[in-house]
This record gives sequence, structure tokens and C-alpha cells, in this order.
Amino acid sequence: MVSEMDLLRGAFEADPRAFARPPAAPGAPPPRRVEEIMTTEVRTARPASDAAALAEMMITTGIKSVPVLDGPVLAGIVSRRDLLAVLARDDARVRDDVIAVLDEQGAGGRWAVTVHDGSVELRGEADEAARAVADVLARTVPGVSRVTVLEPTPDQGEGRKDAPHSRRRARIWPTGVGHDRR
Repeated sequence: MVSEMDLLRGAFEADPRAFARPPAAPGAPPPRRVEEIMTTEVRTARPASDAAALAEMMITTGIKSVPVLDGPVLAGIVSRRDLLAVLARDDARVRDDVIAVLDEQGAGGRWAVTVHDGSVELRGEADEAARAVADVLARTVPGVSRVTVLEPTPDQGEGRKDAPHSRRRARIWPTGVGHDRR
């Protein structure tokens, strides 16, 4: 059986008992209250925490979920399943979401958007500021692992048509996992 941890790490754990709790004393009654079984050494994250660093911490410590605190208030919980959902998004959905976020901010129509294995390629005619904005917007989309902004090819028409890539002048900024990419 392959667990979520195996998929996140890409390798099997040497000993799955490494994070097991010690067994209860023989004849001891089962726990009746949460405080008797809860984890007291809790790791937390903030809403703006780097998702890749959080995933790495969860892998190395064996933690399955991490509370997210916004100041003293519980804002949510990130689980292994949440991280996998981001990684498992198919390219068509990522592409649609990149186009939607570009359209939402008024930067959509000028970019041809292609996605392969989470790597987004934006190709279009734009000044440096517009290119930087499009790059940042694309990085906010879950499932984006990398963004490349390219000049249009001579045979690329208006709008979002996918064109063969003949000339490449690119600025590439690798990203981490999750929403907070900078």
C-alpha cells in the first residue's frame, strides 16, 4: 500500500513504527479525554508560510496535519491530503485557472498559456511591468510549479492560441508548492 507520505516524499519510510506512540501499560484503562491522547508538541504554520517548507517539515517529522494560526486565531489546518490535492491537479485545470486569474485582473487576452507538468508558459506581447504582473498572478494558482514568460512567436496570432515555439527569450522563476510562492 502507498500512503500519502510516500507520494509526497517519493520514497518509502524505512520504518513506519518510527513515529508510533508507546503502548499503554497492561491493564491500564483506555483514555477517556482528549488531553490524554493529544500531541502536545505541536508545529504550526501561518497563512503566508511557504508551502514547500511546510511540506518538507511534514515529511521529515512524520506529521500528518498542521494547524494554521493567524495571530492567536486558528485559521485552518493543512493536511498531507491538502498538499497532494495541489500537486495532483491536471494541466488542463491549471491552465484554465491561470487564464481565469489573468482575466480577473485584466491581463488575460494578451497571453497564450500552455502548461506541462505544472510548468506554465506565458507567451505574449507586453512591457516588463505587465510581464511581471502576469508572472506573479500565474504563481498564485495551485498546482503551478514554475512560470516562464516568453516573447510571442511570429506565427502567434492574437489571444490565447497555442503556437509552436520557435524563438525563446525567457525569464524563468522556479516556484515551490502551494499558494505562497515568493
